Amino acid sequence: MAQGILRVFIGVLSLLAVATFLFFAMRDIESDNAAHPTEAAMLEHAERMVEGKQVYSEPMGAEPAIMPGLPAVSYFLIREWGAHLWVVRFVSLVALLLLAGVIGAIVGTECGSWTYALASGSIVLIGAGLLGMIPGLARPEALMLLLVALGFMLMRYTEGIIGAILGAIFLSAGFFVDQQAAWFAAGAYVAMALESRRRLVAYAVTLGVLVGGGYAYLSYLFGPWFNFAVFDGPLHALRYSAGEELRFLSGHLLGTLGIFTITILLSFALHARPWYGKGGIWLYMGATAVLAGLSATTASQALLPTIVVLSALGTISMQRVTRHLAAWGGSEKHGGECVVLAALALQIFVLCASVPADRWMSLARTIGLVA
Repeated sequence: MAQGILRVFIGVLSLLAVATFLFFAMRDIESDNAAHPTEAAMLEHAERMVEGKQVYSEPMGAEPAIMPGLPAVSYFLIREWGAHLWVVRFVSLVALLLLAGVIGAIVGTECGSWTYALASGSIVLIGAGLLGMIPGLARPEALMLLLVALGFMLMRYTEGIIGAILGAIFLSAGFFVDQQAAWFAAGAYVAMALESRRRLVAYAVTLGVLVGGGYAYLSYLFGPWFNFAVFDGPLHALRYSAGEELRFLSGHLLGTLGIFTITILLSFALHARPWYGKGGIWLYMGATAVLAGLSATTASQALLPTIVVLSALGTISMQRVTRHLAAWGGSEKHGGECVVLAALALQIFVLCASVPADRWMSLARTIGLVA
């Protein structure tokens, strides 16, 4: 009885979260005002590609580090519909929706429960879309994470070197969308090293050829200012801040995402070590998401990879821990599932509580709850 009620509750809560995300996304996508400097830079780079101009030129000041991936994808749409901000936002929005679907598919496959899948996908949207960044904001992280997640899926659910090569292709593509993909490429390297030497060699060679060769070609194509724009400038601008990293760890990992974080830590006590086997690849994906968050220079860069990856790894870890506890004498399997469902509902509530109050007020005004 309780299990069925919780399943329905999670389903309704997840659908409401998705509907809320779509409301904000549709409301903001047509705005012509850039909400972040990266948006203006993305549109400018894509417009230069369409017009055949030099994409990277000498910077006039502090400019965002833009890799050419998202502008290149937007290029085809801008040729059709013109250089409008909504075009680049549309690409990011579609990438974020697809990313939520991929995370849901990962959780559904690993846990065998589409209720968990629906909850995880909705957490990606409510967390990434409303807390990590404005829904549909023209930033590269969503597209990068989509490519990374697909790469990890290919390595997880295929055998032999073909899967490793395909995974390396997607991770290489992710790198040219956003540099943070390098962290995930390193995490996949460790996972491959522990799983199979043959797959590791195939992965490393493919990744090295594509990233190294692709970077050399882009340097030749775009000129010396490409190197400055995507690496030299951002590296010089990096500033270590113990306070910011402490806030990320305490405020986000142990605060907003604390339920997932604690559950992942508890999974280390299981007899079946979570870092072994093909399923252990999700743990390395989670570890690199945290490292990417610690190294990020802005809040949205830090939050988005962490929210997305922990929504999958945290849910998978919840099921592993509760199944282990349910295996003890006198324990009930259904009771363990109720715990997972309740924990997912609590995590959704915590994320919703972390969303700025002005966004909830704007939603309430739109649907007539307040004047």
